[in-house]
Amino acid sequence: MHDYIYRPEQLAILDWYQFVAQYDVVIITNKNKDDIMRFRSRDHPLYAVRGVVKRKHVVTPLISYLDFPNASEFQGNILDPTLPPNTVMEKFAKVMLCLFVPFHDESDFHHESHNCYINVLRHAIETNVISDESLVLLQ
Repeated sequence: MHDYIYRPEQLAILDWYQFVAQYDVVIITNKNKDDIMRFRSRDHPLYAVRGVVKRKHVVTPLISYLDFPNASEFQGNILDPTLPPNTVMEKFAKVMLCLFVPFHDESDFHHESHNCYINVLRHAIETNVISDESLVLLQ
C-alpha cells in the first residue's frame, strides 16, 4: 500500500490497478540507480532502498474475490441513485474506488456533495473517472 500511496509524482494519475499492472518496486542497486523512479516522499518506509521501474511486460494484478461482497446483497442496481446505500454496497464501492480511482489517502474519496462511498463511486462512473475498460475488468 505504501508503494502506491507514495508513488512517484510522474505516476500520480495512475490508479492502483494500473500501477501494479505496469510498474514494479525493486531494490535500488548501483546498476539501476539511474533508472529508478523515486517515491515522492521520504515518508515511505523504504524510500532509501527501493524505487519504481516500468515493467517490461504488463501483468494482470491478482485480486481476491473474497475482498468483494456478494452483489446479490445490493438489493438492486448499485448505480441506481434512488436505491439507498447499504453496508454491502459501501464495502464494494470502497474497493472499487481503491482499485480504479487515483488517490493518495482515503480522504481523497470524501467530498462535500458525496457523503458516502457509493455516491463517490456513482459520480466517478458518471464523470468517466472510472473508465469503461476498468468496468469491464471488474466484471
